[in-house]
Amino acid sequence: MSKKIVLQVPISVTVRDRDVLTLHAIARRQPKHGEGVELSVKTLAKELDVSVDTTRRALASCEEAGYLAVRANQLKNGGQAENTYVITAMGESVLAAAQDAGVF
Repeated sequence: MSKKIVLQVPISVTVRDRDVLTLHAIARRQPKHGEGVELSVKTLAKELDVSVDTTRRALASCEEAGYLAVRANQLKNGGQAENTYVITAMGESVLAAAQDAGVF
């Protein structure tokens, strides 16, 4: 019978600067490590000084890469509320590496 083992292997990844800056903007709003941040795309776009479409692409890229978990929130009337964004362990690693590299 085979056993599952967990290995932490350092790897090199290429991450777009816009993705790193988006993660960093979300991380600055996190009250505690691992807690979600409710935030509109429009607000985040203004903070990053980029278009809403650019922000949406960066959020989608971060989610697809596993750096960010996104939870859609609904209003009581069924409308769309601000999403909740949670930076994953992988996303935290990307932010730490970016800080070490002097990105911010």
